[in-house]
Amino acid sequence: MVYATILTLTEKLARGIIIYVLNNTVNRRSLYLAIISVYPYGEYPFFDSLFLIITKLGDLGFIWILFSIVLLITKKYRLLGVLVLFNLLLTTVEVELLKHFVGRPRPFVVLPISPVLVSEAPMASFPSGHSATSFAAAIMLSYGLPKYKNYFLGLAVLIAISRLYLAVHFPTYVLMGAIIGSLTSTLILYFYMRIKGRKPRFQ
Repeated sequence: MVYATILTLTEKLARGIIIYVLNNTVNRRSLYLAIISVYPYGEYPFFDSLFLIITKLGDLGFIWILFSIVLLITKKYRLLGVLVLFNLLLTTVEVELLKHFVGRPRPFVVLPISPVLVSEAPMASFPSGHSATSFAAAIMLSYGLPKYKNYFLGLAVLIAISRLYLAVHFPTYVLMGAIIGSLTSTLILYFYMRIKGRKPRFQ
């Protein structure tokens, strides 16, 4: 049942994107409307519930902070836990400053989207904080625990997609959040190596 529904939705999404390309509509709002037109809210309770749960994992960096606490408990990966927490803090500050100064409206504010599944500040859409913190943490965790990088990055991608599905960010805002988080994580590792003269050792 779920598998058949996913196939149907994928087919509709592909058709919507093709129509968009053929119409040559270079407008992010038009593209977003094309996407949500084939994923009507409220008609697929399973996906509504699924993405609500996934997005809750990213609220205030909850799941990433939880990972960090587990790492802090272990002597071997304590440094990694500290780096992830510092990464989350720095990324959050960056995002909140941008949200304050840019003040872009969310899709559900400027587009005819109903029902709205989550309650969010209406003028805090750019960039996506969930995407930023998720990719910041996922990149750092992937560096320290490369064996599990597919799981970390996969979770970050799912959280980013949940923000699109729930109509709280435009695609470009989610992408920018992911870029900010990834760059912040990379820069922290870079400066750590510059200051310490070596790569972080998790042992």
